[in-house]
Amino acid sequence: MNIAKILTGMTLAAAVAAPAVAQQPTRGFMVERAGVAAQGEASVDLSTGGDYSSGGVRLGLGNSELILNSNKVDTVGVNSEAIFKLGLPALQGLSEMKHGLAVYAGVAVFDEDSVGGESYNNFMIGAAFTADMNSLLLSIAPEFIIDDDNDDNYLDVGLSAHLKMAKTQYGTFQPGIEVIATTADNKDTLVVVGVRWEYNDRLTLDIVPLQIGGNAWGQEDTISLPGQMRLNARF
Repeated sequence: MNIAKILTGMTLAAAVAAPAVAQQPTRGFMVERAGVAAQGEASVDLSTGGDYSSGGVRLGLGNSELILNSNKVDTVGVNSEAIFKLGLPALQGLSEMKHGLAVYAGVAVFDEDSVGGESYNNFMIGAAFTADMNSLLLSIAPEFIIDDDNDDNYLDVGLSAHLKMAKTQYGTFQPGIEVIATTADNKDTLVVVGVRWEYNDRLTLDIVPLQIGGNAWGQEDTISLPGQMRLNARF
């Protein structure tokens, strides 16, 4: 029996079984991606324009990731939430396609002891599938949210497509479009168009000049130049 062939087969099997580890941030503009941060990696989102929630933190925990205050479960925007994201092995039936799969669950509990204060217990479960097709990055992320604050249970389905362009001396650019369709009573389908600028290994800037519908960015049908922005810093 050829030992070299056995070892090669074991290595390939392990590679297929391992969850996808991705460079931070492990999301698109809004839609979650299947990758998780590597052990010991951390990043923070800083909003530099618009009303999008700022201060989101992502911490790599091996084959999983802890996401804090990303405004996915906390629909009020008081920044009190936690999401645990688990990377899963690649699907064997799609072994010829570079892809990743992840599931996640989150909670947001807030109780304000004052007259007219907020009090709610929100929960969310979701999954993300990301396919890396040469220069095209495609993701789908359905999420079910129990929105106690708005007395509503609804499904969000996020779709994203980003074009990976060649690296330049100024960094790497990823123009993309993302759509979040929802069954929520107080939201509409949201479409955003923009570009991700991976300035270097530590800084990524999302620039979104066009938004149609929805309310995730705090406004309705908006065109802005240079655009609403969110900076991600990695540590």
